Amino acid sequence: MKYFTYSEFDSPDEPGSGKKMKASTLNKLDKAREYAGIPFIINSGYRTAQHNAKVGGVKDSAHTEGYAADIRADATSYATILAALIKAGFKRIGLENGSIHADDDPDKPTPAVWLYDSTNNEAFKKLQTATLAMIKNTKTEADTQTAGIGWILAGLGTLAIIAANSTKNNSKKG
Repeated sequence: MKYFTYSEFDSPDEPGSGKKMKASTLNKLDKAREYAGIPFIINSGYRTAQHNAKVGGVKDSAHTEGYAADIRADATSYATILAALIKAGFKRIGLENGSIHADDDPDKPTPAVWLYDSTNNEAFKKLQTATLAMIKNTKTEADTQTAGIGWILAGLGTLAIIAANSTKNNSKKG
């Protein structure tokens, strides 16, 4: 790995467990990090079954098999990270306000893009549809080159969505 250490993927209740991450997942994450050109902060990588239950993960979570990572993403990095994950070959993506889930679990259906409670609104539903279309239309490295304008438009749309949600969340707090 060029951009990560195994410890970044450790389950909090099992030091050293980041080494249980699958090579395919780590290779794609490294590639995505290269494409993005910005650091990725891993919120969650490998999870023990106990930790997965504690955080409310689904029973058959790709995290427990080492096929998933949740990457912190704010308004300035969301579009860049999302586009890089797709370009690197991830075909299973979860969109959450503040992070992006990416996995390559071979036992789960692809392509798949889902929303979490924090993103279950019209703006993120549009992003979900656009993301799924990008995944379906990106089969090779060359596809990402010809779809350049699509990445830019998706990125601008993502920034607008994140900014709008941040404004809504901040106005509720005040």
